[in-house]
Amino acid sequence: MTDRIPETRFINAFRALFGPMINPSKVFLASLQPGDVKSAYRRRAKETHPDLFFGRDPRFQKRQSEQFQAVHASYNLVLEYCQQRDAPHLYASTDAARHETREEKPRARTTTTRPESNKADSRLYDSSLPTFHLEIGRYLYYRGKIPYSALIKALSWQRSNRPSIGDIAVRWGWLNQQTVLRILNFKGPLVLFGERGVQLGLFTPFQVRTLLAFQRTRQNRIGQYFVEKSLLSHNEMERMVAQMKEHNARIKLRMVRV
Repeated sequence: MTDRIPETRFINAFRALFGPMINPSKVFLASLQPGDVKSAYRRRAKETHPDLFFGRDPRFQKRQSEQFQAVHASYNLVLEYCQQRDAPHLYASTDAARHETREEKPRARTTTTRPESNKADSRLYDSSLPTFHLEIGRYLYYRGKIPYSALIKALSWQRSNRPSIGDIAVRWGWLNQQTVLRILNFKGPLVLFGERGVQLGLFTPFQVRTLLAFQRTRQNRIGQYFVEKSLLSHNEMERMVAQMKEHNARIKLRMVRV
């Protein structure tokens, strides 16, 4: 009998593969397809493959090699999760939480009019809009305007086109190249750069929040990706942003009343 993947281990693997900005909610996990996992792995492999850093500091190369291995292990783990999720007969018993997750699996429809579409990318969310605050990328997904894989690609594009918090910290004089390498070479669980810095005593949590806030001001708006890729027109994007704001305002009002 195949053992179930521990929740904490799976969440760490999921975030290592898809990034910390994607919340592994039940709805997302129920609609996650192997093709989405493979696409995320290919992007992360391109970012972390040690061959890309040939000639760099040996310690940095070693850290990149470890990150690549962690990404590969995360890919196998998340792919195994999809196999376990879609084969419930592997287990002798099914608890209430898993049963609930299976029931929440959203309907999906396919489209042949979207660019970037294939069997995995053509799946669109086709259920009710969640009753919580949404950023524009997730709002577009839940409105059925973009497939899940396009959201992942957009987040990866946004992340790759913004300065790293290490570069910002060096520019501000909070770190130097030696301390940046110390953070990158830190041995331990695969965590974010800022979290490693806090663990090593090189950052305070407030400094990390400040760096992340500044980094967000220097990143491209994610809606630009969907317009550039012709997934939405400029006018449609503006309309979706307005509707997202109305949605979030209703959610906020509802929370105040409660």
